Amino acid sequence: MSDTSISYIFTFDTKTQEFKLTSKQDIHVIDANHKKYNWLQNLEAGRIVKISAKGKWTSSKDYNNLYETIKPPPKVVLKKAKKKKEQVAPDQKESKKTSSDQSLPNNELMESSNYGFFFNEKAGYYLLRDAEGKEVHIEAPHPKFDWIAQQEAGRVIKINEKGRWNSSKDYKGLYERIGDVSFDKKKSTKKTKKDLRQGIDQDPKISHLNKKEVKQDNNKHNKETEALRKEITRLEAELKREKKNRLYYEEKWSSSLDEMLNAPNDIYILDGLQATSEDNYAYLKTKAEELGVTINIRINPWKDGTDELCFWGFKSKVMKLAEITGHAKDVGASKAYALVHVTIDTLKTIESKLRKQNRENVLLKKDIEKASKTRVVKKANKPPKVVEKQQWEAKIVADLSYVRKYSSDKSKCKESITITIVTDFLEKAPSQSVFKSFLKQKLQNPLSYPSSIDHRISRISGLSDGLLQSNRKLTNILFSYIQKYY
Repeated sequence: MSDTSISYIFTFDTKTQEFKLTSKQDIHVIDANHKKYNWLQNLEAGRIVKISAKGKWTSSKDYNNLYETIKPPPKVVLKKAKKKKEQVAPDQKESKKTSSDQSLPNNELMESSNYGFFFNEKAGYYLLRDAEGKEVHIEAPHPKFDWIAQQEAGRVIKINEKGRWNSSKDYKGLYERIGDVSFDKKKSTKKTKKDLRQGIDQDPKISHLNKKEVKQDNNKHNKETEALRKEITRLEAELKREKKNRLYYEEKWSSSLDEMLNAPNDIYILDGLQATSEDNYAYLKTKAEELGVTINIRINPWKDGTDELCFWGFKSKVMKLAEITGHAKDVGASKAYALVHVTIDTLKTIESKLRKQNRENVLLKKDIEKASKTRVVKKANKPPKVVEKQQWEAKIVADLSYVRKYSSDKSKCKESITITIVTDFLEKAPSQSVFKSFLKQKLQNPLSYPSSIDHRISRISGLSDGLLQSNRKLTNILFSYIQKYY
C-alpha cells in the first residue's frame, strides 16, 4: 500500500443519489450509507478529495487542474461496456476485473449475504460471519480492510451478488443469532431460543415492567374460567329440568292413550292448573286415586313459586278433583283453564311435544360436552416492546436579515446561511415545526443553551450569537434533510 495520498475528483449522480470519486488509479462509488456521504455533500463543487494510506479523508482546491486531466467516463461508454459484458459467453472468463469484483473476498460472497464483523487483535484480521456460521477472513492487504475499520461496532455488512459492500444497523438481530465469538476456541457458542428467553426472564427491569401485565393477565384468565364454569352449571340445570319435562310428556301421552283405549269417547284433560302445597300434594294424590283420575305435577315450571297440575280421566271425575283444588270455577272455554277432549289429534300433539323435548335434550347434552372440553388457555406474557431512541440531525438553509448595531449605516443586511441542528435522543423523528419553533426562540434568546430553550435540542451550528446585530429574522427556510445522526 502506498505511503502517499490519492487525489480524486468527485461528481454527483442525481438519479442514483451517489457520489463518484475518480482518480488516475481507481474509482469509488459513495452511497447514502457511507460514513463520508454527508461530508461530501457539504463540499463545494470543484474541490479535490484526498484519501491517505491510513484512510484519512481531506479536501483542497484543484491546484493541479485534476478536473481537466481526469475526466469521468461518459454514460454512453458505460452503457456499451455493460452491453459488451452481457454478450460474454458464460464459459469464458473476462480478462479484466472491475473495481467491484476486486472487492470480493472470495467466490463464496457472490450471493447476497449479511455478515457481522469481529476483529482479531492478535492475528490482525477481521472475521466476517453470517447467521449460518459461514466465515470469511479480511486481512490488511484486502481493499476493504480500511473500510471495515471505519465501521461502528455492531453494524451489519451487506455484500450483494455484484460484490458491492455497504453497511446498516442490525435491525434483524443478526449479532444475537451469531452469539459470542471467541478467537481462542474453534467454534463460538450460538445462543438458542431458550437462552434468549432466560435472558429476558432474568432481566430485573423487564421483570418489573411485566409485573402489572402478569397480574392483569391472571385476573382475566380467572374471570374467563369462572364464566365458563357458571355456563356449564347453567346448562346442566337446564338439562335436568328438561328431562323432567320429557318424563311429564311421556307419562301424559302414555296415560292418555290408556284412558282412551278404555273409554275412547269420554276422556278429558285439564291442564296448566297453578297450585301450591305444604304436604307435597299427599291429600290430592289420595283423592285422585279414589276417583280414578291420573294426576301429574310439575314443580315450579314458571320459576314463580307455583307448581303446575294436570288431570286426565272421565270428565265428571276430573271436575270433582278440580273442585277439591278450587279450580272448578275457573274452568270454561272463555276462562283461565280449558277442559280438552282427548282425541287422536290430541295424542299427536302430545307426541310432537315429546319428540321436540327429546331433540332439545340432545342439543343440551352436546352443549355441555362442548363446554366441558373447552379450556381457557393462559397466554404467555410477551416482553414489553423496547423503543430505541435516536438522535436526529437537520440541515437548514435560510436567509438571515439584520441591522448592524454599531454602524452608522442602519440599512438592513441580508445573507444566506446554513444551519445544522442535532436533537437529543428521541423515540421518533421530529417534524420541521420543532426546528422552526426552536430557531424562533433562539433568535429571541441568542445566548441561551439549546437545551434550556427546548429540551429536545442538543446543539446548533451555523447561527451566530448576534451580539453585534439587531432585528434578526430568518426567512426562506428550506430543509435539506432530517435524518438519523450517527
